[in-house]
Amino acid sequence: MPKSLYNYHEFIHLSHDGRIPFEKIEVPKNAILLNNSADLDNYVYLIIDGYVALFLNDGKEQPKIYSIQGEGAFLNYFTLLDHSINRFRYKTLSKCFLYRYSKLDIEYFLSMFPENFGFQFFIMKNQTTHIYFKSLMASSPASEKLMLTFSNLALLHGIPTEDDTVILPPAIKTSHLLSYSNLSKSCFYKDLQYLKTTNQIEKQDNSWIIHNKELNLMLQNGETYI
Repeated sequence: MPKSLYNYHEFIHLSHDGRIPFEKIEVPKNAILLNNSADLDNYVYLIIDGYVALFLNDGKEQPKIYSIQGEGAFLNYFTLLDHSINRFRYKTLSKCFLYRYSKLDIEYFLSMFPENFGFQFFIMKNQTTHIYFKSLMASSPASEKLMLTFSNLALLHGIPTEDDTVILPPAIKTSHLLSYSNLSKSCFYKDLQYLKTTNQIEKQDNSWIIHNKELNLMLQNGETYI
């Protein structure tokens, strides 16, 4: 994330100064978060460490991954804004450390102090970036969806290296890429093989590596947001 006055570190610092209560929780891999109405109606989670997949509740038997969110992302924030029905199922892709805040406390912190208004922009910018990236997926040709999957997740979670590559966290598995891409298995693995044989991607030590100088430069410059 780019350095900014409004970031999740500063949010935590000021909320602590304001004595906004929270609960720090550790959640194992493959746990389901916010899986009951009491949690959904009353809490917002802040990811401190780890990765959480958001599956769209669209009524399908096998829902697809809508986004993968990591450090600094707020979960269940949209229901705080418009009190709408939750549209996602949240599943941890790794062990996670989370801060759990009451919705009432978050609303008080963000709305009662003018100096905190900027945090609303920071939080929404993070969330809308995921929506924007997903909209690019929906409008792209099938032949481009897999490379766009790698690019999106690289901009969100990738680590740039000194040799113009970007490494995805090992928590993001091939099955997660398949689900996020929304491709059929046959198309996904055909395109995956093509990207590997053309040296656009490779896998080392359980992590996918993307050979893309432009992506590498964008991450180094902090150009990871819309």
